Amino acid sequence: IGSLGRLFDFYRDPQKVTSHPPEWVMGHLRAGQEVFREEILSSGFVLVAEPLIPGLEENYVMIFRPMTKEEWGARPGGGWSSSAPPPPPPGA
Repeated sequence: IGSLGRLFDFYRDPQKVTSHPPEWVMGHLRAGQEVFREEILSSGFVLVAEPLIPGLEENYVMIFRPMTKEEWGARPGGGWSSSAPPPPPPGA
């Protein structure tokens, strides 16, 4: 399979992020964890873990791996949802 991808970011929730003003949280962060998770999953990756890391209470972490050829072919809809051409399947 390939390397693991890791995403670290702030929660888009001013109540969870106390090191920055609420205006910064909402202005700096384009979207929340759910949106980024779905964008990455729809781009050919599988969520491996969402660990809670002591000391990173303001941040979330998501770990992904590339889909296998079998997973790529079994995706719902069977096609790419973007108007851009799809990337090649993993291992192609």
